[in-house]
Amino acid sequence: MVSTALKKEFFDYEGRVRVEKHAREVVERNAQYISEHPEITPVLHDILQHLLIHKPEEPLAAIRDYARTRLPPARRQPM
Repeated sequence: MVSTALKKEFFDYEGRVRVEKHAREVVERNAQYISEHPEITPVLHDILQHLLIHKPEEPLAAIRDYARTRLPPARRQPM
């Protein structure tokens, strides 16, 4: 039985070109989205820094709480 990772290596030239083209297009779309929404980068940086400083046992819960505390009071929902 051949693993999925090994199957990926057996793409023919055209298959690799299609995959690489698709990957470039995804990167370009993502870069465009980030450039259209520059507020995303500092928020993600803050969240990552918060996680690395505090190293919570439940990082997803910490991200949720971190984001919740930054919402305007009218938009906050109880836990």
